[in-house]
Amino acid sequence: MSGDQAALPYRSTTRSARGMVLPLVAFAVMLIMATLAFTADLGRDLLASGQLFHAARAAALYGMAFAYAPVYDGSPDLNTVQSNISGEIASPAVSSLNRSIAGPSGAAQGGWAPVSFGSDSVSLSPNPDDSTEAVLRVTASLTGASALKTFFLPAVYAFSGQSGSGAPGMSPARWCEVIGQPAARVGPGVPPGTAGAGPFNYSAFAALPLAISALEFPAISYPVPPGTSTSFTVQLVSSASPGQQGAMKGCLVNVAESGGSSSYYGSAQGNAAIDQLEQLLGYFGAQTNLEPVAPAAVERNSMLAAFDPADPTFASRAGEVAGALNSLVSSPQQQPYFVVPVLAADPSFQNPNQVIGFAYLALKAVQVNSAGVPLSLTVSLGPSIPLPNTAATNEPSGIPASGLAGGGAVSIPQQFSARQVDGSTGGITPRYLGVALAPAPSPRLIGLKP
Repeated sequence: MSGDQAALPYRSTTRSARGMVLPLVAFAVMLIMATLAFTADLGRDLLASGQLFHAARAAALYGMAFAYAPVYDGSPDLNTVQSNISGEIASPAVSSLNRSIAGPSGAAQGGWAPVSFGSDSVSLSPNPDDSTEAVLRVTASLTGASALKTFFLPAVYAFSGQSGSGAPGMSPARWCEVIGQPAARVGPGVPPGTAGAGPFNYSAFAALPLAISALEFPAISYPVPPGTSTSFTVQLVSSASPGQQGAMKGCLVNVAESGGSSSYYGSAQGNAAIDQLEQLLGYFGAQTNLEPVAPAAVERNSMLAAFDPADPTFASRAGEVAGALNSLVSSPQQQPYFVVPVLAADPSFQNPNQVIGFAYLALKAVQVNSAGVPLSLTVSLGPSIPLPNTAATNEPSGIPASGLAGGGAVSIPQQFSARQVDGSTGGITPRYLGVALAPAPSPRLIGLKP
């Protein structure tokens, strides 16, 4: 520095830097607190929403099984259907099965509360593609004392200097829509002696030891208004008499558990197998001299052995079987229709038969020949309504591999295929008459996150 230049004064910048950083720190602290508030409180809201969705789905599926109780003939109107569903899902037993994060306040002490449903939680709407079908929607919500109480958002309000009690509570709500889909599984019958336990008799909703062929079923099952009755004849074919071309073909099958490891279902040959057939018919109310046996679970791809009326052992006891069938037709039944397995092809007596779906039929008459061998059955198609003890999926399978088909996939008729959304109307494709349905989430829910 030359002598002619004046010395520049030295100035410290520490104090001014501090003044600039402090507002940034305060802003950052407030931003972090707000982020934590939203993360914690909104995270609880998202968790509760997922729990409410699963509660609504469980309640809707459960309630739909009671929609047409106590007599599943399709006769109740929509008001009765809604009343049946509301009465079932509003029971404390249902509420206690579903819990959600809630409160904590009032009834939600501890931060959890049962998810309860009232009459306003249930709504029914007609299907645009099937105006007589009730599409069920159940809504689960947290309101009142169960509403979510925010913990951190009020602190943000207070820190920001805003007056009042802070951020309001949250009242999440989720809904689930349920329809009837073609049943892919029918559960086992309840053990004899306990069939009357519970809200209604489940015994009528196991698989009857009668099967029909899917090859002729599409010709008689078509979209018609429920309540329309269509009667037809099922020929009980044999190895010696395969039946007339184009006629509905059927057979008696063994749906009892074998108790062995080689095959899940019982065989259809010999006196022991015929005893099981009579015991199975006795389970549904037929008059026999044997103790009833509950049917096992049957599902799509189950492999069932068919009884051959031409077999000498069966022919020698055909009168017993015909008598059991006649008593089943003539005796008063708690339910007018039965769940009947539908086979992928006409009955085979050399190999087990593959199940691809389930029909819902009433037995009207039994025709026998001069020797007393049952030749055919007169049946009528039942209404296509959701039934108890059924499921719309067979995945994962509940049947051991020894009872299932091991080959490739078979063609599934439209009657037993999953119903889809109609893009032109926003409705759901119609039901087919005489098909056993199971409560299932609506296909319109696909793509919606729980």
